[in-house]
Amino acid sequence: MAMQEPFRLGLIADIQYADCEDGTDFSGCEQRHFRNSLNIARNAVECWNAVGVDAVVQLGDVIDGCNATMNASETALAAVLNVLSRSPAQRFDLIGNHELYNVKRDSMTASGLRCFGPDGLTYYSAHLGDRWEAIFLDPYEIALIGLSQDDSGFLEAAEMMRQHNPNVLTGTKDWFKGLPTSKHRFVPYNGGISPQQLSWLETALQNAEAEARKALIFLHVPLFEPATKAKTVVWNSEEVLQVLHSHSDTVVAVFAGHDHNGGALRKKKAANPPTALDSQAQSLTCHSNKLCHVLGCDCETAVSRLCLGVAGPIGGSTLSTVPFEQEGVILYLLLS
Repeated sequence: MAMQEPFRLGLIADIQYADCEDGTDFSGCEQRHFRNSLNIARNAVECWNAVGVDAVVQLGDVIDGCNATMNASETALAAVLNVLSRSPAQRFDLIGNHELYNVKRDSMTASGLRCFGPDGLTYYSAHLGDRWEAIFLDPYEIALIGLSQDDSGFLEAAEMMRQHNPNVLTGTKDWFKGLPTSKHRFVPYNGGISPQQLSWLETALQNAEAEARKALIFLHVPLFEPATKAKTVVWNSEEVLQVLHSHSDTVVAVFAGHDHNGGALRKKKAANPPTALDSQAQSLTCHSNKLCHVLGCDCETAVSRLCLGVAGPIGGSTLSTVPFEQEGVILYLLLS
């Protein structure tokens, strides 16, 4: 019997396109090449088309928040989506903080972003080939951005700020002033996951187990602080991790963006400490501004086998790959 081809998934995060001169992030620390990011998206599509990916996941922040101040959100979003649509593969878009700087949640359905499941929710699952399940989470259900101030998600977020970081509500310019590192996640560019979404996640993983599918988790904001930094973590990440780790024989990897330095870590079953991936794998998860990612999911066996590869901007480049193959180990990878 011939080996079945792996399911190939194209990955990209934090394009943050804007038709403006180069600049920095809001902190002034990280360089932004706003116009060139559209070229990066074009290069990624060329690579995906050459490799023949079966689907694409765009992990959020497809345009930059500065578009909102220039009244250019709609134009910028159309430009990037026009480029991404040149891939014939099915595309899944995730919601990042920069989407919410530009588009209110109640306008998201008309934005052209493909961030909704069949039931209209922004968290949902989809089959990837015969043996894999993609689970897409929304880390901004509870948030200070993208919601009206009378929305329950906004009110809950405001209460969390009162408890954990009142600097945000008092107008203090430095959100982190006097704040212990353990609370650095409680800032407006992160968000939280609702109890309803957590309950849905538990059910989705149970269904994947029942169908003998391995699960890949995708969301914009990282969940596992050791794989990123304290300032870029989902507010209630521990609750999400508890669900994932209770299904560690099913969950193979978690992919996020948001932290532009990238990162990689693997976490064994709950009793064991996290272990850093080897340096080669670490390098493969970084710098989407120079590389695009292709994930090969082995569909021939039920073994947790992934090959994360990168290719340069020239379509048809040979993918260099690092295989991940283990049971009961969850990989946390940041593609930024």
